[in-house]
Amino acid sequence: MDFIVSFCRILANPFRLRLLREVHDDPEIIVSDLAKRVGALDFVVSAHVRAMAKMGLLDLTPSGRYVHVQLRSPKTLSSSLVGGVVDLLGKTFGSEKAGNPTPCKVWDWLADPDAERTGDWNAVFKRIAYCLTAYTHLRRLLILRYLAQQPRADEETIRDKIGMSPSAVSRQLLKLRRRGLVECVRGEGAQQWQLAPRPTVRFQQELHRIVMALLASSPSQK
Repeated sequence: MDFIVSFCRILANPFRLRLLREVHDDPEIIVSDLAKRVGALDFVVSAHVRAMAKMGLLDLTPSGRYVHVQLRSPKTLSSSLVGGVVDLLGKTFGSEKAGNPTPCKVWDWLADPDAERTGDWNAVFKRIAYCLTAYTHLRRLLILRYLAQQPRADEETIRDKIGMSPSAVSRQLLKLRRRGLVECVRGEGAQQWQLAPRPTVRFQQELHRIVMALLASSPSQK
């Protein structure tokens, strides 16, 4: 679970997502050209690139004074989380051939069906980061795993099973609810919580499937 948290924290950053899109569109780009493309200093881009490479998202290949950057191939990755997310980002950023090259097209993959489209890449990157932040806290992952094992539970039960304060469990459930991952239902007596049948946002659906498969196989922990 700790790797899920660390990985999603690294990736839930609009600037890093912008870098990933540039690398996706221009494989083996060198760091200095990448910095020019996004209008940032070389050492700033280099630090972000190294952080993502450490998590397995990128391959860095030195060539003389230059460093070439490219997305890792999902087929070469042993981590199902990293491989799944690299593949998902490839689908999200798309290509001209895939008919998904514009922010408006990508937005269809990221937003609720009734949401207004955007033509702004920055809004796209912020939305991807927002989806990822569902999994950037260990307690949220523990709640998701518990509700996957126990179809319904009230806040008091969740709090006792996971070891959280009343305010903490309420706060984390609200964050998950806003992202369409859990829902509150009327049970016998107190309100109860359960996993949402399916997130409405397609990107979140795919990301959630990847994370929940890992949670199902992870050892119990608090």
